[in-house]
Amino acid sequence: MLGSPLLAGALLVAVCAVTGCRVNTDDLRRWEKTQNGPDKLVAVLIHDKYEKELRVEAAWSSST
Repeated sequence: MLGSPLLAGALLVAVCAVTGCRVNTDDLRRWEKTQNGPDKLVAVLIHDKYEKELRVEAAWSSST
């Protein structure tokens, strides 16, 4: 499924835009243990709207 990470990223951005949520390191840790977590981690990693430190954490989380 080539569109999966892109779709997950778009969904994550849409949900955050609607709810006003803010992704933090606690979210990254939780997502490490969920089925769709890797897609969410990739979404944080590839979107430049997130702070650099959070994107680095997402990269480390997705590599474990």
